[in-house]
Amino acid sequence: MVILSLAFLPKIASTRIGKRLFLRSIESHINGTVSAESMELSWWGPQKFTELHIQNALADIQVDDFLCHMSFWSSLHALSKNCLTTLRGPLEVKNAHIEFHPEGFPEI
Repeated sequence: MVILSLAFLPKIASTRIGKRLFLRSIESHINGTVSAESMELSWWGPQKFTELHIQNALADIQVDDFLCHMSFWSSLHALSKNCLTTLRGPLEVKNAHIEFHPEGFPEI
């Protein structure tokens, strides 16, 4: 049963409840909010997000379609190591809007 659950983990994470848990884990690392209309995860990639919205003190990011050619395992590893900024593999971004909040950046 455990092996079967692990085999379907990306599909389970793509469900409504799984999506909520996955996005909350990202939120805890960026100290902000993350939402997505839909998300399709797979073991070997790509990881696909539709209507992705990321907001924190540094920026407000809206992307219609986001594709990360990174394995699910690498995604989980990056989350566990708090290395969310290290996305491996090609990225495809369609219709992105990024608004930076300079007041959120530390002074140098």
